[in-house]
Formats: sequence, structure tokens, C-alpha cells
Amino acid sequence: MMWLWTEPGEPDLNAVPPAALMKDYHLRFVATQNELVEKILIFGDGLDDRVIEFLKLILHAQASEGNHPLEGELFFAGLGGDRAGKSRLSLST
Repeated sequence: MMWLWTEPGEPDLNAVPPAALMKDYHLRFVATQNELVEKILIFGDGLDDRVIEFLKLILHAQASEGNHPLEGELFFAGLGGDRAGKSRLSLST
């Protein structure tokens, strides 16, 4: 389940169904439509969004260390493949 929360402050967790009813769900709160679309794409490709977020954090850190900081947010753009059958992960800003 993904929940777009655009109101100020934190979401009301009492409005979320009990965990026992949602055992096969991954609950994520997102603040923008872009983040919502990204989560849909990530889950649609069968990936773990936590790994993608960690990868983006590493890319930002490496770019900053090399004096070439990335501007703006990185968003997952999908998976692709090459002629050799290797998967490629695409990110966009």
C-alpha cells in the first residue's frame, strides 16, 4: 500500500488498517506525486524500494566526494536490458 500524504505534519497512523489485515503489503508514505510514481515503478519491477533508496544515497555521497554533487532528486526510471541479457537500472532527475 502506498499513501500520498500532502498535508502538513505526520500522517494519522490510526487511519491505517491493522498490520494483521495487511501482512502481504508494504506500507510506504510518500510526500510527492513523483515519489508515488517511483514507488509504483519499483514495486512493478519486483524490486525492493529500500535497496533503491540506499543506492541513490550512495550515488549522492560518491558524487559529493568527487566534487560533482548531483543536483535535484534521483528517481527510479525503470529496468532495461542489453543485448547480452544483463539488466540495467535507470535513474533520472
